[in-house]
Amino acid sequence: ALSWPGHALETREAKATLRDLSGGGALVASAVSFPAGVHLAMSFRVGGETFNALGGVVLSSLPYGNAVQLRVEFTTVTPAERERLFAAVAKVQLEQAAATRTA
Repeated sequence: ALSWPGHALETREAKATLRDLSGGGALVASAVSFPAGVHLAMSFRVGGETFNALGGVVLSSLPYGNAVQLRVEFTTVTPAERERLFAAVAKVQLEQAAATRTA
């Protein structure tokens, strides 16, 4: 989920699909466009871990099929959250590699 917190004129919330994820940011596909420079709060689940309201800023917003692809840089992730994020991403990558070997 993406939200646009603290915006003076409106608060928007949108479901999004993670396309790529790292300790520094994410690439997400969303039906709702957020302009570059907008600060977001991102909540998602990956590798069995839940991350709530990670702060980020939209670096770019480009058309992606019937959706918009947002490139988001994390801005308020604590070192502990970043380590947890690295571990969750590594877990998913290992699971995907194991599945590929057995297929």
